[in-house]
Amino acid sequence: MHKFILGQYKNLSLAEPKGFDQKDLEKAVLESILNTVDIWCKQNTTVEEEDVIIIKVEAKERGVLVPEFCQNKLQYKVGDKSYLKEFMNAIGKKLGESFSMEINFDETCVIERIRNKKVSLYATITDVLYKKIPEITDDLVQKMETDCRTLDEMKEKYAAILKSRGLANIYQQKRDLVLKTIIENSSYEFDEDEFDQALNKIIEQTKMSIMNSSSPDIDRIMQINENDAYFRMECERVTRRMIMENLVINEICNMEQIEVTTEEFALEKAKYTEDEAASEEFTKYFPTDQSFELYLLREKVLHWLCLNNFNVH
Repeated sequence: MHKFILGQYKNLSLAEPKGFDQKDLEKAVLESILNTVDIWCKQNTTVEEEDVIIIKVEAKERGVLVPEFCQNKLQYKVGDKSYLKEFMNAIGKKLGESFSMEINFDETCVIERIRNKKVSLYATITDVLYKKIPEITDDLVQKMETDCRTLDEMKEKYAAILKSRGLANIYQQKRDLVLKTIIENSSYEFDEDEFDQALNKIIEQTKMSIMNSSSPDIDRIMQINENDAYFRMECERVTRRMIMENLVINEICNMEQIEVTTEEFALEKAKYTEDEAASEEFTKYFPTDQSFELYLLREKVLHWLCLNNFNVH
């Protein structure tokens, strides 16, 4: 039996995290609308002169790759006279579309093997930074947001979404802070075998998460080795935190007699399994009823802790 001492967990009088005020909300709404306009333009607007485009370029001479001219992220301001006139072929194209260029190089070309030869360049537009954005009229709003008739309605919709996200963020901050505070005031003597078992699981989960990322970080991939000091230290920190959180949650469950009733379990499960697709996704995260019950129990304890430990200042 390992010694665990739970610190104070009630009446901590923690300060309520600050949300955004009306001025911040108005700024966030404007930024969100401009972002929506930008996305709409990229889907519906063609490139014009003085727009800045990011292009991926592939160059070939008689079907043979010319690597010196190949680029993944070439930034080009349409009409820039320091570029060959053929780059103007981008005009009239949209994001994701391609354009081609046939360029004849004379004897002055710095690459000897393509002097006096024709090189075919194929460019794909991967991003567009527009010099001008359209005026945000009610007509444009109706094209961007079919459930909004006016700009004011769009502002109201975005404000409601941002408020909801803001409240969710504040609630998450409260959960993190109350757990952190309780853990800092608690103590536990880690058993080496127990810790190593938990650490090995965290290491494997972290490796899988990094490798399966939609945009994996090469630097992190190079570090996913338990012999890498930084990687191991980070996994050890996560492991200690996980063990302490579980101990705190379990102890408070017992002391406060918090439980998930059969009715609560059924109701919550129904919310996550409304159709076949949702059920499949649910099973990935909660392969057993016990795993879902533990999740609900954790959520219930954290909610109880937030109610009992925050003061609004």
